[in-house]
Amino acid sequence: MIHIGICDDNKYDINKIHNIITISFMDKTFEYQIHEYTFSQSFLDEFEQYVFDIVFLDIEIDEQDGISLSKKLQESQNVPYIIFITSHSSFMKDAFGYNVYKYILKDEIEVLLPKTLDSLINKLTQNTQLILPSEEGQLSLLYKDIHYIEYEDRKIFMKHKNQYIQLYISSLKKVFDSIDNSAFIYINNRYIVNMHYIQSMKEGIIIIDNLEIEIPKGKRKDVYQMYQKFTLEKYKHV
Repeated sequence: MIHIGICDDNKYDINKIHNIITISFMDKTFEYQIHEYTFSQSFLDEFEQYVFDIVFLDIEIDEQDGISLSKKLQESQNVPYIIFITSHSSFMKDAFGYNVYKYILKDEIEVLLPKTLDSLINKLTQNTQLILPSEEGQLSLLYKDIHYIEYEDRKIFMKHKNQYIQLYISSLKKVFDSIDNSAFIYINNRYIVNMHYIQSMKEGIIIIDNLEIEIPKGKRKDVYQMYQKFTLEKYKHV
């Protein structure tokens, strides 16, 4: 299930975005839900509940404003792709860098939004699942929901959304060999991380979910280059 949030204080613009999404997804086979909000606080109240994959924000929205709202999303456990919708191109530079996938001017939305959705959905649905044994049997998990995988006390655990799941597999390497997704890095003999959830990387330390993970000195250059490449790819549509 892909969850999409639209936060805009103009109901007409919300309906327009909703209709474009519906038409764009008519021939798709995946399930999705669209959640609409005319107040930023209402959106924030439900943000963690639905674990949004895509969020549309108006840069000018009530007392919060879309840029401030996007910064708050960065502090969450599950940072979505953000698409800013605005009437003023001058605001775009102020919002740059906050996990923004695309900026679209309102008078160009009918042309640009379908193309943007098609590209973004390909990212969200390609190589989507990892199947691994756990205490609950075979788990089929979406890559986008896996934060990191950890080897601890001769056991392997996975941080999946807000859950910590034990996996019944013999080694971290076997887990990594099963992963068909370029967002994951085998950091050291204890951690595999999903680069989508890295909060910062500096001085040989990765911070993910407020957990500090040391990068071995011999791997730092390669890890930095991989993360830089990942970041550039992620933002190349901006």
